[in-house]
Amino acid sequence: MAQHDMNIANQGFPATRADLNNALQALASNNSGTSAPSTTFANQWWYDEANNKLYIRNEANNAWIQVAVLDQTNNEWQITTGVIQAKDGDGLALKTDDGTTRLFIKDSDGSIGIGTSSPSALLHVETADGTAGGAIKYTSTGAASGYISADAAGLCLATDTAGITFRTGITGNDPTDTGSERMRIQAGGEITSSTNPIFHCQRNSGVNNIAVNTTHTISFASQVIDRGNNIDGTVFTAPVTGGYLLSTTMRLDAIDTAATYYQVIISTSNRSYMIILDPNYTADPLYLVQTFTVIADMDAGDVAVVQIFQSGGSTQTDVNINSYFFGYLCG
Repeated sequence: MAQHDMNIANQGFPATRADLNNALQALASNNSGTSAPSTTFANQWWYDEANNKLYIRNEANNAWIQVAVLDQTNNEWQITTGVIQAKDGDGLALKTDDGTTRLFIKDSDGSIGIGTSSPSALLHVETADGTAGGAIKYTSTGAASGYISADAAGLCLATDTAGITFRTGITGNDPTDTGSERMRIQAGGEITSSTNPIFHCQRNSGVNNIAVNTTHTISFASQVIDRGNNIDGTVFTAPVTGGYLLSTTMRLDAIDTAATYYQVIISTSNRSYMIILDPNYTADPLYLVQTFTVIADMDAGDVAVVQIFQSGGSTQTDVNINSYFFGYLCG
């Protein structure tokens, strides 16, 4: 402890020397003591030994301004109130006046931690499990709020009233560019995608008297839907690699019981899928409908077509206009 009124009294030499030494010691120690100096000056320093706090007197000389808290155990210092703490070799911590770390910037790579002083990513947000509202909240004036959080159940994306959209194609640093919507989860839980490949095509006329012992590729020129423009009326071309649900419904007229069998085929670049009909009837049926569905593995650029094959019998069977080809990218 060293404090002084900074007034050298008119006195004998030994007392004057002691008075000067006391004043210099007070200056050298920032007027350290367990209580404030009794005599104060504008812009005077005071170190509070009882609480390890450093103060400076204000210009009006009527109040103390707290400048820092010193950690005498770890030889570190903090700027208060509301703390910015620079820790040698560790990073920069922003703390509230109760000492709780609220934001931390890692010294080695600049990683930012919110709620943690050990960030393991460029931005690491940590909250207690089950924190209401989520770890990160985004709000647009007059619009819904969105949240991102994580707990034992996994990553959570949520909004308060509206749905969630996924977009691509945002331009550089333009904050007004919202890109192109690719998928939406509606507020009620329905999931839609405006670009996922899907097609539904129909024959625009019948194919009469198909030749026997010949594989016929069937065209479907009447398009009900072709999202992505991936079918040319006959050939579907996979735009991306994935599993595709492919289905066909084919109505055959004037079935020939003399035929050995009929095959309806979905043929892709990787393999062919087929069903076989044995026309073992007592008389030629007027019509039969053949439907089947597959999940086909297709690479980007692979193609798929629908085919019909009649083994033996007479050339009399027709492919009716009410025949269809469907497809959808499953994932």
